[in-house]
Amino acid sequence: MLIGVPGKSNAFAISEKLGLEKAILDRAKTLVDSDDVKIEDVLKGIYDTRKAIEQEYEKNKKEAEEVYKLKEELSKDHSEVLSKQKEIIENAKIEARDILLHAKDEATTIIREMNQIADGATTNTVKDLNNLRNKLNDAIKDVNAASTEKDVTSPTIEPEDLPKGTPVLVTTINQKGIIVGNVKNNKVLVQVGTNKLNVEISNLTLDHTSASNKIEQKEVATSRLTNTKTKNVSPEINVIGMNVEEATLLLDKFLDDGYLASLQTLHIVHGKGTGKLRAGIHAYLKTHPHVKSFRLGTFGEGEAGVTVVELKK
Repeated sequence: MLIGVPGKSNAFAISEKLGLEKAILDRAKTLVDSDDVKIEDVLKGIYDTRKAIEQEYEKNKKEAEEVYKLKEELSKDHSEVLSKQKEIIENAKIEARDILLHAKDEATTIIREMNQIADGATTNTVKDLNNLRNKLNDAIKDVNAASTEKDVTSPTIEPEDLPKGTPVLVTTINQKGIIVGNVKNNKVLVQVGTNKLNVEISNLTLDHTSASNKIEQKEVATSRLTNTKTKNVSPEINVIGMNVEEATLLLDKFLDDGYLASLQTLHIVHGKGTGKLRAGIHAYLKTHPHVKSFRLGTFGEGEAGVTVVELKK
């Protein structure tokens, strides 16, 4: 029932169901004005249209709520990934420093023992061990400097330091890239691999090593790359929790490494989720020059949560 809205009369239909004689009903129908019939049809059309609009409104409202919820979840996942990435980097620096400190202690102990043996050690031996200890001290200083390098160098970077073609390091993803656009609102377009990202300049550092060593290292890197990749490349990568842009950025290097290592099959673990990440990865794989074919995993391979890629030879 719609309060205040007139509707079509069902008097004839109700009377017929209640058993009123057909002759009486037929006679009554002939007495109804044709204009009244048209008006009732128009009212019925209005009611049907309003009902359809209300149903569509409820459907759109529900979809909008789902989209907002998904956006919140993706934002949370992205923050967790960045936090985990920073934690991994810091733990790696601490571990490296501990290894060097341990090596330094061992070298100091050896030198002390050698100094206590007057007849068993030559002057040259003690000198060599002291040189080793000094090198370890220098290495520890380098590790400490690297752990604070971002805090020291990041504030000094200015928009005028970033003309097109400048090699940089994107600190949030620890990937090198090249400036391909002009700075605008403290952001600049950076090409990382085959992808272009709009990055805050506070998340960039100048990559001096790429600028100075690019020509010298090219031939050496080419000759050594295949053997190195064969030893170190994993045939599987996990991108669960990332968005499509972040995942494809890592996949570009992953596929290149797998191709250079002459791997035939790679596995991409993306999870099932909403299917958006999987669809974005599949669209990217269709355009990649190293990809021969790809499919979803079968039973025992991760099924719809994994994509199996076959590389070209």
